[in-house]
This record gives sequence, C-alpha cells and structure tokens, in this order.
Amino acid sequence: MTLGKHLDYFYDFVLMHQGNTSMLWPRRIISGYKSLLCYTLKGSKALPVTNVLGKYHGSRSDKRFHQWGQEIHSAHYYIDVFSREGDLVVDYFLGGGTFAEVCKRLNRNFVGFEIDHEVYEGALSRLDGALGPNEKGRQYGMELI
Repeated sequence: MTLGKHLDYFYDFVLMHQGNTSMLWPRRIISGYKSLLCYTLKGSKALPVTNVLGKYHGSRSDKRFHQWGQEIHSAHYYIDVFSREGDLVVDYFLGGGTFAEVCKRLNRNFVGFEIDHEVYEGALSRLDGALGPNEKGRQYGMELI
C-alpha cells in the first residue's frame, strides 16, 4: 500500500532550530532544520484555519522525553493552524509524544505509532501528566508496532 492511495501531499514545512544543529552522522549532514511533511485525506479540500508560516523558528529542542525530541511550541503552532477541536491528528513517529501532548491540551483526537517499547512507555507516562481543556483532551490512542 502506498501513501498516495489514501493521502494527498499538501506541503513540506520547515521548522528552524534556534541556536543548535542536528548532526546526521551516518550521512555526514549538518542540519539546522526539520521538515514537517503535511498530507490531507485523498480528495479533501481542507485548508488551514489561517495563513501558515512555511518556515517556523522554533525554540531550542526538548530532549527530556526522546533523543530526537522537539519543543512543544512549534507542535502547538502547527496543530492549532491545521486542526480544530475534535479533529484527528496522526503521528507515525510518536517518539517522546510531543504532538500527542499538544493534541491533548488542544482537545484534538490523536493516534500515534512507535516501534520502541521503552520510548512508547515514556510517551504514555508523559500523556498521563498532560492537562487537557477541562480534561476533555483525554481522547488519544497510541500503538506499539
């Protein structure tokens, strides 16, 4: 099954890292940004809630929950402009659960996938401590694959 069977490519957003870079040792790449690939459901005419910055300057990364973790502000920005309360957000690379936490806080439904059992358990613990609006934001599902 290919991604294009169910989803349409929307845009590749760029999250700029402030003050630090990422070194991808196996490929000898020094990167100062992270790509956020955005897709919509096949045939959807959905648009962002407001105009969206193609390049967003995030604050420093947050490695408390995962070695590739990102700070919560950039996740909040993109989830807020691309979804409304009750919408479903899917994260195929759950990691430390940054997007899951923001979804809970913004009352979005969330599905996340993670292959590392230890990382998965850490994300679950993180979500138990995250507050949603009036605790409505508890609608989430995560799967260890």
